[in-house]
Amino acid sequence: MQIVPTTGPEIEHKLERVRQCARNGGLSLEQRRRALKSIRAFLVDNREALIEVMAIDLRKPRMESNLLEIQYVINDVDHALSNLSSWMRPKYVPTPAVAFPAQSRVVYRPLGVVLVIVPFNFPVQLSFGPMISAIAAGNTVVLKMSEMTAATSNLIADLLPKYLDESILAVVQGAATETQMLLKHKFDHIFFTGSERVGRIVLAAAAPHLTPVTLELGGKSPAIVSSSANVAVAAKRIMWSKWINAGQVCIAADYAIVDESVYDEFINECRRAVVSFSGGVDPKSSPDFCRIITKEHTERLKGLLDSCRDLIVFGGDTDIGERFCAPTVVGPVRVNCDLMKSEIFGPILPVIQVGCIADAVDIISKNPNPLALYVFGTKKQAENIFSKTKSGSACVNDCVFQNSNTDLPFGGIGSSGMGKAHGETGFRTFSHAHSILYRTDASIFDVPQRYPPYTAAAERFLLFVMRATKINSRTLGHFIHGLLLTGVLLITLRLFRLV
Repeated sequence: MQIVPTTGPEIEHKLERVRQCARNGGLSLEQRRRALKSIRAFLVDNREALIEVMAIDLRKPRMESNLLEIQYVINDVDHALSNLSSWMRPKYVPTPAVAFPAQSRVVYRPLGVVLVIVPFNFPVQLSFGPMISAIAAGNTVVLKMSEMTAATSNLIADLLPKYLDESILAVVQGAATETQMLLKHKFDHIFFTGSERVGRIVLAAAAPHLTPVTLELGGKSPAIVSSSANVAVAAKRIMWSKWINAGQVCIAADYAIVDESVYDEFINECRRAVVSFSGGVDPKSSPDFCRIITKEHTERLKGLLDSCRDLIVFGGDTDIGERFCAPTVVGPVRVNCDLMKSEIFGPILPVIQVGCIADAVDIISKNPNPLALYVFGTKKQAENIFSKTKSGSACVNDCVFQNSNTDLPFGGIGSSGMGKAHGETGFRTFSHAHSILYRTDASIFDVPQRYPPYTAAAERFLLFVMRATKINSRTLGHFIHGLLLTGVLLITLRLFRLV
């Protein structure tokens, strides 16, 4: 199936529509609510159709499409709708004594027009997720779908405009050419999910416009299995992260670092897990195992396997025509082998054997910061490892599940990305935190010492005031109001000689 690329004039027209809406101050609370409810209606009404097109693009199993894509973003919408009023509410902050009487607050305003560039691996989750956050923050959105998931992209491009006005959301179809056309324009924020290589291109294109960018990249996310781990559970959950979407998951465990005392047990449990997942048949015949996105990507994975055939413990089969790569465990591997040079993004798990946890920390610290870090063992062990390493997110005794919590910020660090998404954090990412201080123009509250000519006495006085603790203007206002009322009451009582 092929997509129909959006032409240059069509892109210009779409951009002008969403810009015009953004120029009018962005979306009101009611407009945001209507838009989010429309997105929810699209997902609910077209659930079966979305499952079908994702099966065409990736042979994605129904359960993965329904739960990890569609229901995932429905939950995102519901979370945003439930919390939108509180997220938008101005935040009052303490005011320095030198500015009293005044009131300070932060108002979260829309940025304007947001460009969301979508990858192929989760075409629904990674398009609607950032779109929901951007619209919740009052922005209009340009959605650039992936040309690799043609069936899913075509369905979204054809049907979503029937639910959401094109002045709020514009869908653009195409490949690198259309993306480059978009990047020549100025946006108020760009949200990109994909590889580090393309992320650098997006960042460079944004630089001339000084456009802020959120990059959700990837990297080699390690899973550490300590001697105190429940090895059977660790192996099953790590291999599950390699099974879902055929390992084409940015936060899947890219490789495992296993304590030598449990290495053999871990390998055996990995094999047992894959047999269990596939129902005892060849994974190629399993209806629950996804396919690699293209033949080219399948050939890339085959090349990695060819470089270490003698270390393959199980799996290793590929079928280029079928875009199939079997769940594979390779080990023990060296830290400088081909499998360890870049993100695998497939169902291949290299396993490194170490003598102690300190060796695992050393390996991680010498590599670029991963998007995720997984530790199987005790909480104390995990906290020790987290304190000595850097990662975008982490999870103890499981893989991927940190992404299920909408209240946890999601994003990388260093080469694994910049900026955060999800829930209220996503709302803040797509908002301008507008700082406002309100003061009275009554001259009685003016401080003459602030004005020239400057004197030593004025300087001492202002230093004293500036060193004073910040105060909450609202609380202090209530306190002063109470004092005034008390004063009036005392004066009244004295006048009537009651005190």
